[in-house]
Amino acid sequence: MNQSSVLDIRRFSSIFKSDIEVVDLALAVLPRAGCCIGDSLDAGLAKLHLKRLLTIMVQLERIDQGTVSEKAKMYLRILHTASDDLLRKYVTSPCVSGVLYKVRDWTSLRQVIDGERILKMLGNAMLDLVLCSRASFHGKISLRASARGRIELPLCGTTLCISGIAITPELEVVVNDREIDILDQQGTSLGRLSLDCRANPIPSGVRFEPLTRIANSSITLVRDAADLYELYPQDDSKFQRCLADDETSIFVDALNGLALVRRHWIEGYDEVIDTIHRVLPLESDGTLNPRNESVHELRGLVATTPRPSYLAAQMWMHESGHNRFSTILDLYDILPPCGELFFSPFVQRLRPPNALLHGIFSFIRDMEITRRLRGQVDEIPGYSMERYFQKNLEKLRAAMDTVRTQFQPTPMGARLVEGFEHAIQRLSQC
Repeated sequence: MNQSSVLDIRRFSSIFKSDIEVVDLALAVLPRAGCCIGDSLDAGLAKLHLKRLLTIMVQLERIDQGTVSEKAKMYLRILHTASDDLLRKYVTSPCVSGVLYKVRDWTSLRQVIDGERILKMLGNAMLDLVLCSRASFHGKISLRASARGRIELPLCGTTLCISGIAITPELEVVVNDREIDILDQQGTSLGRLSLDCRANPIPSGVRFEPLTRIANSSITLVRDAADLYELYPQDDSKFQRCLADDETSIFVDALNGLALVRRHWIEGYDEVIDTIHRVLPLESDGTLNPRNESVHELRGLVATTPRPSYLAAQMWMHESGHNRFSTILDLYDILPPCGELFFSPFVQRLRPPNALLHGIFSFIRDMEITRRLRGQVDEIPGYSMERYFQKNLEKLRAAMDTVRTQFQPTPMGARLVEGFEHAIQRLSQC
């Protein structure tokens, strides 16, 4: 058994130097000027995820399988070379978050940890980290390209495009300092690319293309990402894959309601940018009715149909709430363990207590941006902001009745509930 480890925990001492900060969760409910609670929550999540990732890699390097062990060692070396800021972004990205939760699920079900599969699922993200860090690196990384030969690298803001691939392939990339060589399963080179000449790549079967950004922000559109599709824990038949250029333009134009958030609530906009990094297109049902979701396991990813103007603004603030509250649940005990279900007025069915709190947290933000936009933008026929505001304000009050009478929150949870009460009281006065 190989017991040696390349991990030098001192390299990460600046990230692990203190415990996860205890914060006043009442201040987390609505973004506000001069409040840095989001920074504390981001730091706590990065610390938690980095610890899990390092633990997994050390376990894999001790497996008595040469390929798995050596690749785990190589991945650990890559983590050592990245800056702290880049590491924090990496370990809280949707793909890495998804792998961490996948491994946790396997562990809870007492399933055998598939080291080879873990390393393959992390491959695209590892290449992204290597290229973004611009560190000198020599090694071979397993990749998973889409059916069109595309590998999205969100940290770098680019897509690696490989021509001549007709099926979803398992690939490898050989990184040799400032050049990469893409290999197929037979070890045949599909093309090389000099990383110092991204704007003018050398003639080759591979090239870089920029990822599509939403409203000139850091949020990028998922057009064709095999690694994220594989990690998504729900039915993926509703995904809008392989967007053509005209479809991409329509989708991006529809989500420009993010600019409304920036114009009318800059603190809310900053929170969206802080909590959401990628947006995954869903097939439209032909209406403008809400159809969007965030998944706890894929932090920073939002799936949505295209919705224009203030409908998109509501979606952005709503989903920022789900992503932020997922982090709160990861870091703190809000409620004691409870197997009971409670009626949720938001979805009209019984839900676990944390799911009801999720709805309250997200709809408060949804209502706040609606309050700010009423009378400021032209309304879409059939989608009255006033009616939407009053209907969901009543749902918030009904949900809070359940929280007050049936929940026994922890001290931190009690402060969160106080924040709910204050925000809803403020909305009720508008």
